Amino acid sequence: MPVALILNIETSTEVCSVALAKDGTVQRIYEEDKQNHASGLSVMIERLFHDSGVLLSSLDAVAISAGPGSYTGLRIGTATAKGLCYALEKPLIAINSLHSLAANAIRECPSVSLYCPVIEARKSEIYYGLYNSDGVMIRPPDAIVITDQFLNSYIKNHKVLITGKNVSKYSPMWKHENIIFRKTTLPSASWMCTLTETWYHHKRFSDLLSFEPYYLKPAYIISSLNQ
Repeated sequence: MPVALILNIETSTEVCSVALAKDGTVQRIYEEDKQNHASGLSVMIERLFHDSGVLLSSLDAVAISAGPGSYTGLRIGTATAKGLCYALEKPLIAINSLHSLAANAIRECPSVSLYCPVIEARKSEIYYGLYNSDGVMIRPPDAIVITDQFLNSYIKNHKVLITGKNVSKYSPMWKHENIIFRKTTLPSASWMCTLTETWYHHKRFSDLLSFEPYYLKPAYIISSLNQ
């Protein structure tokens, strides 16, 4: 199986990161959390390739964290990834942000039945999904308002690891012996690399013309009429 060189781009949250991976292994990564994706992403990519001594033209694919997450961040990341793919004539790989979170948790905590990655949304909502220990999606990503009934039908018979940046604040609401909380950082481009390598070899590419990020929720726009 040929070795793939893939640029991974993560812009779904306030942390922006890019990682260059070869054969699914991170070669170099850069991150920043200044929430300036529009001005910072292209600079980070340029620096990544300059410092790696690798030519953009040597890429086999470009991968994007496709959401859910920040509407603006997702659009910036998608536009950048599509532009590179068009210019270099390379395929686009799209990885769900929650799948990336789950994959990282599975690598680090392999003894749990189910994994529930969580990304905070606005208005007391969360984005979440549910994956088994093989990384297979059990429940598709969704946006919900948090209640104490969350995951009740699953935690009766399974250990469920809930992972995300601020999940510990939910522990008073979700008290059950089968729930494990694992606080982690926000999604990183480095967590995508094993998934994108697999997607590449299975040719799970996204159509450049029609692909849109997985927003799950409409853009939050404050009307001047309401100010």
